[in-house]
Amino acid sequence: MGGGSMTDRNSSTAYDLLCDISDRERCDIVDLPPLYRTLDPDALDSLTESDGVRIDFSYLGYDVTVDSDEIRIEPSQPH
Repeated sequence: MGGGSMTDRNSSTAYDLLCDISDRERCDIVDLPPLYRTLDPDALDSLTESDGVRIDFSYLGYDVTVDSDEIRIEPSQPH
C-alpha cells in the first residue's frame, strides 16, 4: 500500500504524484512519460483543492487515487 500525504501546499498535486512514481520507478521525474497524456495536470490540481472530490486513474502500471488529503498509489492488477 502506498501513498503520500499532501501537506506541502506550495507543491502541486501533479508534481507530488510524479515524485512518488519516480521514487517507485527509481528514475528521475523527467524520465517519466508526460502525465498530460493520461490527464490534465492543471485540472488535477484544481479538482483536488475541493473537498469531497476523488479522482481515480491509471498511470504507468499503477492505479492512482487522489483526493484533497492524500495520494494513494498501488500496482495495477491484471484484468
